[in-house]
Amino acid sequence: MNSTLDLPSLVQAAGDAIIAADTDGKIRLWNPAAERMFGFTAEDALGHSLDLIIPERWRHRHWEGYQRVMRTGQTR
Repeated sequence: MNSTLDLPSLVQAAGDAIIAADTDGKIRLWNPAAERMFGFTAEDALGHSLDLIIPERWRHRHWEGYQRVMRTGQTR
């Protein structure tokens, strides 16, 4: 039995959306389940702001929290 985890394959095969963003909120990882959930291809999403998937009415609050987490490293 191979005990090595193939993380890229796991992310691609996951049934749940997996999205990763850098400290500036730019999308750096977007798996096929995220494509199905949000309707944007990885090509459309990668390099763009998380605003792509954050409803406008929640953006201010989202970015306040995001910046706090980036500054402190702590989440709720």
